[in-house]
Amino acid sequence: IHGAPGTWDAFKEYLADYDLNQNFRLISMDRLGYGGSEKGQSETDLEIHADAANQILKKYRSSKTIIVSHSYGSPISVIMATKEPTLIDGLVMCSPVNDPESEPLKWYSYLANLNVSRLVLPDFIDVASDEKMSHRNSLEKVMRFWKEVQCPVLQYHGKKDNLAPFKGNVDHSMQHFQKNKLTIIPEEKGAHLLIWFKSATFKNIILNFYENL
Repeated sequence: IHGAPGTWDAFKEYLADYDLNQNFRLISMDRLGYGGSEKGQSETDLEIHADAANQILKKYRSSKTIIVSHSYGSPISVIMATKEPTLIDGLVMCSPVNDPESEPLKWYSYLANLNVSRLVLPDFIDVASDEKMSHRNSLEKVMRFWKEVQCPVLQYHGKKDNLAPFKGNVDHSMQHFQKNKLTIIPEEKGAHLLIWFKSATFKNIILNFYENL
């Protein structure tokens, strides 16, 4: 489940990986508003995103399923696992933006949200801007789902992440997930895009997580 902005091919390095293909059937999707999923039409309700993703899982049922997510895709994976616990056996989150209180709104977010900017920026930036500006409210509406997650959860997070701050999002996970379900793996010098800059490490995290389920 990709972040904002993004498309299914954000994970193309993983989709082409030999080791992952030997162990999994790999499925990636465009979230609503991106790529081939109603491109340019913003959807800020995280439950609707989760329901759409769960429809894919129902089509491709498996004996064991994990959801791998990055950034704003992670809260969607949490809702997915809560609403369809029999479909999902584990969550692996990289740099999740789960905490409504700690995510910074940068100056360029306000710039991209201006009407004049929207006239010249591509559709996917419009969708990402709508998600960004509504993110706190969208997350606050779904906070009830975190404590209801029954499957194991692994969070890989960089301590230098300035888009999904390490402390706020790790503290949030520790407070809201069941303690016996959660594993935190910190990356000392990692920033928000560890999913690409530490891809070999993250691949091994996925494989180890799956083997230990």
